[in-house]
Amino acid sequence: MGSVENKVQRACMEYLTLKGHFPIRINTQGIPLATPRGMITMGGPRFRPSPSKGVSDIICVLKGGRMAAIEVKSKTGRVAPHQQEFLDKVAAHGGLALVVRSIQDLINAGI
Repeated sequence: MGSVENKVQRACMEYLTLKGHFPIRINTQGIPLATPRGMITMGGPRFRPSPSKGVSDIICVLKGGRMAAIEVKSKTGRVAPHQQEFLDKVAAHGGLALVVRSIQDLINAGI
């Protein structure tokens, strides 16, 4: 994730907390694999894929108990198919599914 997305993500976490919601940052990068000696391989780290591929960047329990899945993107960032699939499942189960590029997107969604 680029630095712009990191900044937006941090700002969203702070905003949600200040509004009295319960946001949780989700990291789906995967788990680094080590060699038998416990060192990361020379060709760079190898990762075991995350079992939660597609899970949104922020999962939030909103005041009142509704769940929100928030995918953070830069102004030009694109939602990957597996990310959209996760958002669609959340929405189908009654949750709020959002792609945000700024805090204003949260405000516009009524959060």
